[in-house]
Amino acid sequence: MQKTGLSYIELVYKVLENWYITFAELTPKLIVGILVFTFFLITSKYLSVIAVKLFHRFFPKSKKESSLVTLIGIFRFLIMMLGTFISLEIMGFSGFL
Repeated sequence: MQKTGLSYIELVYKVLENWYITFAELTPKLIVGILVFTFFLITSKYLSVIAVKLFHRFFPKSKKESSLVTLIGIFRFLIMMLGTFISLEIMGFSGFL
């Protein structure tokens, strides 16, 4: 009985050690992936502001603000999705999608 109890403890220790090693190897990729996603998030904000200015410059008499809001929302969504896919690829989680 005593021998199987020790083997379970050793097994749990080995599993936890493997998790620790895997996490240590994955941490730099996670940090870079989060930084890349943050870059795309901030970039989408500033690019949407630039797009609004360009829209008002090319269409100064445009009365429909709802179409502009929809257009900018779609634009930001596409940039954020691109950032998400690139971040997942950097972190090694692209297989989930």
